[in-house]
This record gives sequence, C-alpha cells and structure tokens, in this order.
Amino acid sequence: DKLLPQSPEEDEKASRSRPIRKPLPVHLPRVEKIIQPDTDHCPECDEPLHYIRDAVSEKLEYIPAHFVVNRYVRPQYSCPCCQKVFSGEMPAHILPKSAVEPSVIAQVIINKYGDHLPLYRQQQVFARSDVGLPVSSMADMVGAAGAALSPLAALLHRELINRPVVHADETTLKILNTKKGGKSCSGYQWAYVSGERTGPSVVCFDCRTGRSHEYPENWLQGWGGTLVVDGHKAYRTLANKVPEITLAGCWAHARRGFADLYKISKDPRAAIAVKKIAGLYRLEKKISSRPV
Repeated sequence: DKLLPQSPEEDEKASRSRPIRKPLPVHLPRVEKIIQPDTDHCPECDEPLHYIRDAVSEKLEYIPAHFVVNRYVRPQYSCPCCQKVFSGEMPAHILPKSAVEPSVIAQVIINKYGDHLPLYRQQQVFARSDVGLPVSSMADMVGAAGAALSPLAALLHRELINRPVVHADETTLKILNTKKGGKSCSGYQWAYVSGERTGPSVVCFDCRTGRSHEYPENWLQGWGGTLVVDGHKAYRTLANKVPEITLAGCWAHARRGFADLYKISKDPRAAIAVKKIAGLYRLEKKISSRPV
C-alpha cells in the first residue's frame, strides 16, 4: 500500500502521528547512578542547598557478553577392599570430548540461523574476546546439534501433517555438495507452515536439490487438506495426483503482481486491485480474534 497515493483522511492522520519514545523495558534491572552537584552551596549567594526532589532519566546500556571457563574438579576415591577408584560423573553433553559447554553450541546455532551470522564471522567475533574457535569445530557443533534435534524435527513434522490447513513455499538456497568436494550448488528450501486458526504455530523446513512436485508429495505423504500456495505449477501437479489436497491461492503473491504493475505504470486498475486486497487484509485483521 505504500506504493499508492493515500486519501486526504489518511494523509491528515499520517501528518498528526509523531514518533513517541517508548519507555525502556520494565523487566530490565535498574542500576542507579547518583550524580550530586559539584557543590553543596549556591554558587551565586553561597547559601547551603536544600534537597527538594530527584530528576530521573533512564538510558539503556549494553554490557557485552563474556566467556568464563568452568573447571570441573572430581575428587577421586578408592575402595581399599575392591581396589577400585570412584568419582562423580561429568554432566551429559552432545559432544562429550568437546572443550565447550552446551551454552556455546547454542549460541553458535542462534547466531547462524537466528541472526544469519556465518561461522567464519562468528570466529572473528569470538576472536575479539581472545577466544579461538575454529570454523571446523563450530561446524561439528552445528552438525551434532542437528542430529540431537532430529527427533524434535520429526515430532513437528508429524504435528504439521495433522493440521487441516498448511501454507507452503520454496526459495532458492546455496548448499554444499559433499560428493563434489564441498562445492556449492543450487538447492531449494521448502517451507511448510500451519494455518493460523489450526492451533499453535508449526514451521518446518525441507532442504532439497529440486523444485518439482515430488518433494512436497513426499513430505506431505498421507496428508489431506487445504494447501495455501503461490502459482508454482508443482503444487497444481501435486493436487492433481492427490485428490485429498485442495489448493488455495496466496493473497500476498497475488498482490505482488498488481503492486509491481502500479509501480511501473501507475495503472489505476492495479491501484484498485491493491486497495481491494488491502481491504481484505483489514477485514481479516478485524475478525482474526473471533471464534471460527
């Protein structure tokens, strides 16, 4: 809608709106820093100053993350009768021989997949704290974590194919081909998301080398319901092969064509289409909290 001219009422509303500074999060701890005047006497008449109130302002401070080294000391005891040595067990670890705690592995994964920070850049970030973590070691962490989380991924998959409405889309992705010396090749990240009104949100990804119908067909095997997709022909082929699947169009993809057309040509018919879709969005937002 930003591409389209607004109505006078919308322009007036936009001109009235001003950015408002939001209060800092209340859950953050407060560190009081008392700033006293340079003198306890009036600089003009030298009379003693009397306290009347506090002028309080708050500023957000960032404290960089830091590393610590946990030293595990396990006293060893021997049995004089059995001639055996006993000590406490080390905590469970997905990489028992690793020199890092699970918290480091979790941070590496969050940085890579949540914040899109490649491993070589993470190595540079850790180096600023004089901590040397080789990229190969972090790659092992990611692989071990992926294997440990595979049962959770399978559980999410089972949960998703029990939902009556699923959204699907695919996007290009560079992947490493281990059969060709680790060279990159073109792949596709297939994304599957549960419908908003079908229960708690479930999101699953399936990384494949192709874009044909066989990939969603295999992943959605045994599932039937409404599949919300764009115009990619693979979904039409899938629906023709699996009568239990009903296709539903995606308004975001439909809107994109009209918005692009208006941006290029200012065609009023495209503007009308985008406005009507925007109206549907507003209506959907208005009724989203109502029971089905």
